[in-house]
Amino acid sequence: MCWSDLRKSGRYFLSADRAFPKERGGWREPLRFLLLLQAVSSVLTTAALFALYPLLVPAFPVPLLTLESALSTLASNYLVFLILTLAWAFWLHLWVALLGGRAGLLPTVRSVVYGSSPRFWFLWVPLASFFFILWAAVNTAIGLRAQRFSAGRAIGAVALAVLIALLIVGGLALLIGPELLALAAV
Repeated sequence: MCWSDLRKSGRYFLSADRAFPKERGGWREPLRFLLLLQAVSSVLTTAALFALYPLLVPAFPVPLLTLESALSTLASNYLVFLILTLAWAFWLHLWVALLGGRAGLLPTVRSVVYGSSPRFWFLWVPLASFFFILWAAVNTAIGLRAQRFSAGRAIGAVALAVLIALLIVGGLALLIGPELLALAAV
């Protein structure tokens, strides 16, 4: 079970266009895949964070890196990215539905979960993670295409979801950011 999911992530990582049409079934497979690869991603991200911590924050002494802080970072990484992945799937499905997708929520969740294989494996790489997030977005569009959604609509749905999410986050940062900075200065 575990090894088959790891092999499956390699198929989506290297050739998503051939892997997506083979996916059938219910919610169990993509959720198991998500839970397993999110655990791998969280371990890699936490290990990289703690390895790079002395370089990133030289003002703090290294003894702050305790087992408790590592476990809490690991757990929070796992939960936050798990929730964000599922929230992204629901957000993207809103745009898929608005652009005429009629296959339902499950194919969109499957596209997001399996398409995120590059992100799961390489989110921990400090400067290259942006490239792998883009690769995951392309894989997600390929997954949407495999559910009989036109290429233009698949790209449009992913682009709209990303752009509107960035506008919302940017707007919130502009509204809330100054107040947070003022509170931090006190």
